[in-house]
Amino acid sequence: MNNVRWSLWPLARFMVRKGLRAAGLLALVATAVFFAGRGLPGDPVTAVLGPGLRDPATVAALRKAYDLDAPLPAQYKNFLLRLAHGQFGFSLETGVPVGAELAERAPVTLTLAGSAFLVACFFGLPVGAWLAFVGGRRADAPVTVALAAAQAVPVYILGIGFLYVFSYRLNWFPVLGGQDDIRSWILPVITLSLSLGVYLARLTRQSILALLPRINLLALHAFGVPGPRIWARHILPNAAPAVVTAMAIVLAYALAGNILLEATFSLRGVGQLLARAVLNRDYPLLQGVCVWIAAGFLLLNLAAEIVAGVADPRLREDHARR
Repeated sequence: MNNVRWSLWPLARFMVRKGLRAAGLLALVATAVFFAGRGLPGDPVTAVLGPGLRDPATVAALRKAYDLDAPLPAQYKNFLLRLAHGQFGFSLETGVPVGAELAERAPVTLTLAGSAFLVACFFGLPVGAWLAFVGGRRADAPVTVALAAAQAVPVYILGIGFLYVFSYRLNWFPVLGGQDDIRSWILPVITLSLSLGVYLARLTRQSILALLPRINLLALHAFGVPGPRIWARHILPNAAPAVVTAMAIVLAYALAGNILLEATFSLRGVGQLLARAVLNRDYPLLQGVCVWIAAGFLLLNLAAEIVAGVADPRLREDHARR
């Protein structure tokens, strides 16, 4: 029993330290978003009011209602207090709680990101493993160059190209997105999954190739161990922690990187909320969306690090020695 307790202690300490670091990074992101929002040009109150409503009394009342008449340190303090209770305030434009707007839009973003991630894993992981298997051979260079060229294309440019070919020219899919039409999801998912899959394939290839020098392949071949068994019992299990981390990075990018893609395909997700918040200088909405995205990114990264630490005790032992 004591041995079990002592064996779990490094893992528990590893998880606590990673969790505290993620919380600290989230606080830094929230602080950066708060002050960056205040640095946007223009007045947020007059931006959301129509020309006929910009009388001094209305502007002053709206400033007081949203705590914008207080000194900046007081605004920052109130922002942190609300954030500690999971509250983001009310949107300047609509007056709706930011949490309610996020709850309405988040399913669209999560559906797009999750579907694209699953498709990306379906072809990205096998392609990355195959590229590592043929590393240095004739087939490796052209495929690797093609993946690098594909990754260089911005995802919204790829989406515009797909819209032009398959929606405008061939009329296979609707031009404007509608969440009730299953066909409106096909092009966005394919577009995002291609971008994610290419990135995942390259990360998987790099992770496996970095591992190979640490495995004595010549000795295994000399003992008559067949190639498929070497990959199944020695290479892939040891590469799993790095690949899991790569998958978490890809999923986090799927959540944070589809902002322009949602606008391209007219999907009412969190990305549209962020664009609206920036255009209208809507501080509470901007802060809520950015903190939501950052929290998702950090949670996924934290989960990947914990899974990698569980799978590879050397990682948490090395972390404990530092």
